[in-house]
Amino acid sequence: RLTWSPRVKVALLALAFIAAIVTWVALYGVNPIHVTAPPAPAEP
Repeated sequence: RLTWSPRVKVALLALAFIAAIVTWVALYGVNPIHVTAPPAPAEP
């Protein structure tokens, strides 16, 4: 039986998360996580 170290678990989780984001961007062309600041709303 293979035992996974916490470091490997975290690495796999991060890899899966990144893969999900890349897939989302590839399909929809939209960044689900807005790292860049959104355009400022127009002041009245």
